[in-house]
Amino acid sequence: EDQEMVRALVKGQLEYYGVHSDPSQASYHYSTGDGLMGLSLYLETGGPNEVGSDVTVDVGIANTIQSIQANQGTSLPNNNGGWNYYSPGTNGDLSVTQFAAAGLAASENVVAGGVESMPRLIEFLVSDQSSNGGLSYRPAGRSPTPQMSASGLWCYRLAQVPVEDDRVQQALG
Repeated sequence: EDQEMVRALVKGQLEYYGVHSDPSQASYHYSTGDGLMGLSLYLETGGPNEVGSDVTVDVGIANTIQSIQANQGTSLPNNNGGWNYYSPGTNGDLSVTQFAAAGLAASENVVAGGVESMPRLIEFLVSDQSSNGGLSYRPAGRSPTPQMSASGLWCYRLAQVPVEDDRVQQALG
């Protein structure tokens, strides 16, 4: 009974967000990032790939990876590697970026390719990090906060930046 409830939840996730079946659609990165974490964990822990949706879970994950990566920022100096709610903007949003990055990192366990975005994520984090090591909601014109510093630290680690790295140590400080 519980397994059936989880399969229904996964099917609902795949059908609610069109990006799972059509990677050309713009993704709402808060929801699709955390959904990508859940879908990845579902497959990784042995959930069936076929749940009665138009797409299998692994195809839904692959499509979401493609959409999220297509909407990664490319604007210097304030959004080369971050994400915004739907489409890339000129000033990245660390609050949204943490969900996109976490989803991509989680997906790598079941569908290859999610972590290909991480080198540019690091560039975004560097542009957002202040001289005191803190990170802010957006790189341009914001003061660092403890919450966003923790999010940035988490993103550095998702991108496999070692704990000993100066950027990570500065964020911890």
